[in-house]
Amino acid sequence: MKKIVFIVCLLFSFKGKAVDAGYAYRFYVNIALKNGETHHGYVYKYSYDEFKIHQTNIIDFLSKLSNGKIKIYPHILEVNAGRHVIDFIPKGINTQVSLNEIEKLDIIEYVYFTPDERLKELTKEQFQLIKTTKARFEVIEDVHLYENIKFILFTWDENKELSRLKNKTANAIKEQRKRYIETEIIKSEKFTTFMKILKEDLLKENILLIEFAEAL
Repeated sequence: MKKIVFIVCLLFSFKGKAVDAGYAYRFYVNIALKNGETHHGYVYKYSYDEFKIHQTNIIDFLSKLSNGKIKIYPHILEVNAGRHVIDFIPKGINTQVSLNEIEKLDIIEYVYFTPDERLKELTKEQFQLIKTTKARFEVIEDVHLYENIKFILFTWDENKELSRLKNKTANAIKEQRKRYIETEIIKSEKFTTFMKILKEDLLKENILLIEFAEAL
């Protein structure tokens, strides 16, 4: 029973990370609004329906399973992590528009990707770590927090021993997991605080730690 409660609590700690199967797209668009404003950037859409460029009305497609609004991200940094590609953006740097305010939407390009958590918002300090050179990374998959959650360590510092840091980080997360499973009163906010401190400590060593959700 304690393990079940722990998993439920973690769902709230990692809210928004339960990525379902289906289709996922990243569109680069030019948008003209009815009030004369124009916007350019990236729009992400997860859907159970397939998008077909010559057959699908893009406004109708974006409207499905939405609140009638879309977020436009003007700038992303794409980073390869083996079989995963992650788009990093600075936190809060986006424009939200209502679909019924759009006069015209042109798709410049679009990418289909596996419906995982491709878009990741970072703090200013985290985002500044990312360089144009190829990232070094290590994936932590065996902490068993939740079936589709893994952790990824990134660095652009050639002097960092990532394999050692991977083991150290994985052991720290496992220890916290064990502690909360064995505690009668499980408080997920304690784990969230632990992760926040862990990320801040790694950031001081020029290491970026993220959670990553794969499709269920």
